[in-house]
Amino acid sequence: MVELPYRASDRINLSCAEIALVDCTREGMAVLTQMFAGFGVHTPHCCVTASDAMEVAKKRDLNLLVVDTALPDMTGYEFVRWLRRAKLKPNSFAPVILVSGHTPRSMVMEGRDCGANFVMAKPLQPLPMLKRIMWLAGEGRDFVDSPNYVGPDRRFQRLGPPAGMAGRRKDDLSAKLGHATDPNLSQDEIDARFKPTKVSL
Repeated sequence: MVELPYRASDRINLSCAEIALVDCTREGMAVLTQMFAGFGVHTPHCCVTASDAMEVAKKRDLNLLVVDTALPDMTGYEFVRWLRRAKLKPNSFAPVILVSGHTPRSMVMEGRDCGANFVMAKPLQPLPMLKRIMWLAGEGRDFVDSPNYVGPDRRFQRLGPPAGMAGRRKDDLSAKLGHATDPNLSQDEIDARFKPTKVSL
C-alpha cells in the first residue's frame, strides 16, 4: 500500500476557484496551466504582464494568484505591493504565491516583505504547490495593514514580544511570569505521568 503525502480527509475543490496565473514565458505558463489543470482548474486567468493581472484583479474576485517575479513591465514584488495597497476587496487580501528561478535568501525576504504568502523556486513541482495551496486554504494568519507593510502576518509563531518591549497584539503573551495558581506536583505525581499505561480498545 502506498502512503499518500496527505490525509484522505484533506480535500479541496478548485474546480470553481478563480485563479490568476502570471508568467511572461510560454514555458512557464505551460507548466502552471498544466499543473493547475491537474488540480481541477481548467479556466485560470492567464496573464503575461503585471498590467494584465491588474486588469483581472479589478474585474474578478480571485481566490489565488501565482505570480512570477520576473515580469516585463514590473517585478512580481512590485505587483504584490500594488495589489496589497490597491484597496480591491477581496483581492487585496487574496493569497499570493510568488515563483522565481532565483531564490537567494534576499529574494525570499523581499517576497515576504512585499506581502506574498509564499515564495517557491522553479522548477515547480505539483506536490509542493498543492501542499502550499492546502496550507493557505486552512491558515488563520491575521492580515496586517500598516504604513510600512500590508499583507499576511509574517510571524508564524506567537512567542510574545521581544524582551523589554510591549506587545503589539491583543493576545501577545506577557514577558513577565506570575505566581503559580496551582500547587506543585508531588514527585509521585510526576513519576506517574512518565509511566506507560495500558490502553484497552
